[in-house]
Amino acid sequence: MTAGSEAHVVELEIRLDAAPDEVFPYLVDPERYVLWQGVRAELDPRPGGAFRVWMDAHTVASGEYVAVEAPVRVVFTWGWEGSEEIPPGSTVVELRLRAELDELWRVLRPQVTRAVQEAAAQGDRSENAEYIYGKRQLREIDRRVRFLRQRLEGMVVVSRPPDDRSRIFFGAWVQVEDDTGTATEFRIVGPDELDPARRYVSMDSPLARALLGKRIDDEVTIEIPGGLRAYVVVGIRYEEPVAS
Repeated sequence: MTAGSEAHVVELEIRLDAAPDEVFPYLVDPERYVLWQGVRAELDPRPGGAFRVWMDAHTVASGEYVAVEAPVRVVFTWGWEGSEEIPPGSTVVELRLRAELDELWRVLRPQVTRAVQEAAAQGDRSENAEYIYGKRQLREIDRRVRFLRQRLEGMVVVSRPPDDRSRIFFGAWVQVEDDTGTATEFRIVGPDELDPARRYVSMDSPLARALLGKRIDDEVTIEIPGGLRAYVVVGIRYEEPVAS
């Protein structure tokens, strides 16, 4: 930042159906990083180490790692190479990973409960802003916990491959090549099964949606940061259920 400039803080929360130790490698491993952002990465995940990601052939974001705490926290500086407005190192990005259900039930809810009890001990609850706000927080936490537990209980296991295995459906392992000839294989699963470490991709993702119903040699084009990217289907396979 330049002298006298005003700092702006942007906070964004994204929920992923994967554990922190499964997601963390996708923030520090160059080969895994480009599975969710960019086309090439040079990463040295240690304080002072380089952070450099090619969004496309001409657009490069770079900076350096400030802190790396596996598997829960990564901090790095960031900016666009060749940019005067947002040069490399001008922005600080901090990523924190936490298991939501466990965090809500074991950490956040007890903290809020204690705060509500302390506020209630102060007297008149009808005009006690801390008590009213705390009770509202508890209701929101309990609502989210119920939702997550219902999602877990309501999961349906699909154990039978489709009759037409020449096409891409839910559960398929798909191998594609992009326009640079780079091959990638992943499995299309439900949103609650998303698992980058196992190469499980949600059926709600743009690439998976575009691929559903396609066959080998079919081509799809999706929009990514920096433009459009074309993929050709080069392989489709289905895992047989394991006999019990």
